[in-house]
Parts: sequence; structure tokens; C-alpha cells
Amino acid sequence: MTRLVSIDSPTHAAALKKRDDFLASHPELRPLQQKIDKRLGNAQNDHNRIVIIHSLMMDAFLEMDRRLQALVRSSRSRSADS
Repeated sequence: MTRLVSIDSPTHAAALKKRDDFLASHPELRPLQQKIDKRLGNAQNDHNRIVIIHSLMMDAFLEMDRRLQALVRSSRSRSADS
């Protein structure tokens, strides 16, 4: 909570509080948020933050695609065996 005190924008503080409340309800997502915070903590400007967010989103998209393709292959293999 001390981090919120140092935030200048009330909108930013409210968004961080909402995020923290969400993470309290979904503790399994804390490691992901920590990874995001660590990566964004190294950004020196807004452009870099956007690039980092894009990279994280693409990584997640590619991982989901990889899993979906594996699921499709597995489903086709089961259908062929039946």
C-alpha cells in the first residue's frame, strides 16, 4: 500500500489498487505480474514500456498458439485412432 501513496495521479493510484485487489482474488497470477513489473521497471521511457508490453503479449500469444496446435494435433490423432 505504501507504493500507492507515492503515485501522483489519482487515476493511476485507483488502477493500481484495482489491480492489487484483483491479484488478491487470483494469487496464481502474482508471478506473472511480478514478471511484468520487473520488465517494465527497466523501461526508461513510454516507448520502451510499449515495446516491452508488446513483447510480453506476443510471447503469451505464441505460447497459446503452440498449445492450441498441440491440442489440435492430439485431437486429430485421437480421431484417426477411432
